[in-house]
Amino acid sequence: MLRKNPLKQLDLNLLRLFIYIFELKNLTHTAEALHLSQSAISHALGRLRQALGDELFYREKGELHPTLYAKRLYPTVKQSFENLEQIFQTNHLLSDSKLGELAQQSFATLTIAMHDEIELIVFNKLVSQIHQVLPNCQITSSRLNRSALAHELKVGQLDFAIDVARVVDSEIVHQPLLRDEFVLVLYAPNFAAELANEPTITQAQYFASQHITVSSRRLGLSIEDSLLSKAGWQRQSKIRCQHYATAFQLLKQDKLLLTLPRQLATTFLPPAQGWQILDLPIELTHIELHGYWHQQQQVDPLYGWLRQQIFSAFQ
Repeated sequence: MLRKNPLKQLDLNLLRLFIYIFELKNLTHTAEALHLSQSAISHALGRLRQALGDELFYREKGELHPTLYAKRLYPTVKQSFENLEQIFQTNHLLSDSKLGELAQQSFATLTIAMHDEIELIVFNKLVSQIHQVLPNCQITSSRLNRSALAHELKVGQLDFAIDVARVVDSEIVHQPLLRDEFVLVLYAPNFAAELANEPTITQAQYFASQHITVSSRRLGLSIEDSLLSKAGWQRQSKIRCQHYATAFQLLKQDKLLLTLPRQLATTFLPPAQGWQILDLPIELTHIELHGYWHQQQQVDPLYGWLRQQIFSAFQ
């Protein structure tokens, strides 16, 4: 069978799977060893077969046996993983040159789930950092789906996710990425009377005003509304939209207030006169963004380095 270059479809998790199946000769035992469901293993094996253009294993007398191509492939793949493990067991950091050398042997892919606004803040910087060392790394940003997040991380559809701090499954590892305060944004010409004496909005003015809520969800409290509710407050939301760029357009058209994290405000605020970023007139809990990944990736050296780049991009 004619095989195209498989590197663009492979990642280290698939090659690790290949090693386990080759040695254990059983999908159930492989699933147990990798702490994955058997359906996830079968799905990953299907991806590996498609990428390599070979069946790799066939079933005979209750066992999986390698094809001729798999037998030729195994020694090289096994040795590559042993080299990676040896490097990281020495507790020495990988140099950029050594990492680049490893990347030529095993093509890396990175799929990250995040909200659109987070993508605009950090994705360009992250791609630039990674491609300086791993120019062939395939990096994909995808929409965050909270209800499916744990499953997608577990089966390898996602490598990493960025979301607000929240309770997750015990198999999911997470660490803080960013802590930010909420601020208030308004279009000053619409609040001339309120800002006549000093550039502030009082607590009474805040709750008497109409607000814009930005959320990708059709129903439910936004993050800031949830925090306000926990503190015993409730604001008047007149408009709900999905993107901050839309919210800024609406702020110019009507007398409305927008509450959002400071970093988002400084990133998305239009470059024109009349805009004001003000401190909130109330004490509101800071927002925390966390990075999420599955525990099975903890021992993967290359993905450990990729995670470091994600955390670095938020500094």
